[in-house]
Amino acid sequence: MTEITPQSQVGNQSTPEKLTDWELRWKTDTLNSLFDTVKNVFLNPGSYFTGMSAIKDVLPMLIYIYALTLVGSITGLIIQVGWELGVSGGENLFILPVAGFALFAAPIGTIVGSFIAGGLMHLGVVYIGGSKKSYMHTMQVVGYSSATSVWGFIPVVGQWIHGIHQLVLSIIGLKHIHNISWPSAILSGLIPTALFCCCFGSIMFFLAGSIAALSQMGQ
Repeated sequence: MTEITPQSQVGNQSTPEKLTDWELRWKTDTLNSLFDTVKNVFLNPGSYFTGMSAIKDVLPMLIYIYALTLVGSITGLIIQVGWELGVSGGENLFILPVAGFALFAAPIGTIVGSFIAGGLMHLGVVYIGGSKKSYMHTMQVVGYSSATSVWGFIPVVGQWIHGIHQLVLSIIGLKHIHNISWPSAILSGLIPTALFCCCFGSIMFFLAGSIAALSQMGQ
């Protein structure tokens, strides 16, 4: 990452914040910068989030979340559609438009959900951790930790792995980007996540049930 002018308070010292490689290279070297970012977030999240600046431009983050969610959704849907067609002997063609809608809706839903989750987590780091940094610092954590969306290609358990892994990365990210204690970071990550999962999970469960019912009607 590259240092920029804005300053971040760490203890009694002021240190330069850093733009991420994705923010610097997403236009000129998209695939390589995407791969490098996911690799760094997965393998070395602590140092990657340390000193990271707030989001300067929302567009690169939107593209990052959308691209990774799309990767996980496409691979997961291909497997699911193949399974449904195999079980029905190729007769349940209604699954195709349903899958197409899901492919469109999943990344959009993830983006909207990310900003809501970011708001809840930011309340945690402010009121539990005492952080003075901005909401856009927290959104860096939520956004880059969405790299775990790639686990969506694994049938059945992929979304569980994605959710647990993202929570772990979020806690690490909150601790390092906001410079708060581990207990504060854990509480800031767990409590809002639990609230969000209850609300968002209920909505997604209802939508999944509705799609399944429509799929059965099309048989």
